[in-house]
Amino acid sequence: MAQLVLKAYLDTFLTRNLERRRNENVEALIWLKQELVRAEEKLIESEKALVEFMAKNEVTIGPDGGLGLVLDTVKKEGRKFAQDSRIKSKISGFE
Repeated sequence: MAQLVLKAYLDTFLTRNLERRRNENVEALIWLKQELVRAEEKLIESEKALVEFMAKNEVTIGPDGGLGLVLDTVKKEGRKFAQDSRIKSKISGFE
């Protein structure tokens, strides 16, 4: 008799545990799909901004694929941002 009760308890426990895990996996999958959509939307926006930048700054296709000017500008802006951040942190007393 005790063996039957234990078996029933284990079956119930395992079934509920599997259902819970399955539900968690489904929720995670839904979340990941939503994140993928958001990431794709951001990528499209970034690509659009790049095209607009290239058109505005008359970047043409060259031996480097036309991105030389873009990369140079990004590097300059990145250095400027890093320098500004260092200055701000020194003023704030973080460095």
